[in-house]
Amino acid sequence: MKVIWFLFLAVFWVVFSSNAAAKNIVVTIPPLASAIKPLLSPDDKVFVLLGKNQSPHHFSLKPSHLFTLAKADLIISVGLGLDEWANKAIASSDADKIVFSKLVGINFLEGYGHSHNHAHHHHVDYDPHIWLDIDNIKVLATAVAKKISAEHKITNWLQQLTEADKNIASQLAGVKNKPFLVQHAGFQYFERRYQLDNKGAIQTNDSGTSLRKILSLRKKISQHSINCIFTSSHGSKKQVSSLVKSSADKINTVELNALGDKNKNTVLIMQSLTKDYLACLGNK
Repeated sequence: MKVIWFLFLAVFWVVFSSNAAAKNIVVTIPPLASAIKPLLSPDDKVFVLLGKNQSPHHFSLKPSHLFTLAKADLIISVGLGLDEWANKAIASSDADKIVFSKLVGINFLEGYGHSHNHAHHHHVDYDPHIWLDIDNIKVLATAVAKKISAEHKITNWLQQLTEADKNIASQLAGVKNKPFLVQHAGFQYFERRYQLDNKGAIQTNDSGTSLRKILSLRKKISQHSINCIFTSSHGSKKQVSSLVKSSADKINTVELNALGDKNKNTVLIMQSLTKDYLACLGNK
């Protein structure tokens, strides 16, 4: 009888310990899940609040999101106004919290002279798309590793990020001097890191693009012989088509995704983004 009781306690302890070690991690947007994916144990669960094909600039929480946040052990947000729709709910949670933009060592770039306007008309001084700089991802991953006791995995993940960074720089070296336009001003962390020649954004605020701006962009396309425009899934197709049709030369268009895929890690996301730049800039 004692042996049976001992075995029962042993099994219970293993199950309890396993469940106790598992973490429920909630992140506001997909790139945050990608940044920490290699650090997780098989039992850890990551919940992404922002759904596929949804814009973080026009989003609001549902009751199901509040339930998810209530179960969280760790909540990771970006800050800088990008995900302020979650601020109130996050503040009321007892979970550990990491605000990406408040970590020491983050590289910041000023916005393209625009602000992201949300419910409270919060003015953003810095571009909030900080996950598009691999050095910033390293800072976040290191902070999360400490929180979830994954220090044994962080060295390998940081090495993978460093190697990816070198490979991307090498791949993009041949297109540094090829000018292009973007529809949405959300990729400058990536573009600055790899010294790409972005000549401007078609849409720099939430109110649209004026006729005057369109005429100015047409002039810029002609002056710099631009043959590539990166589009956005949330942008107006008419804006881009009017510019493409007005050009005497062929203009390539490739859609960029700043949010990536929550099921892939940052290295895969960055490699995919690199392929998109090469495809549009004519160096496939």
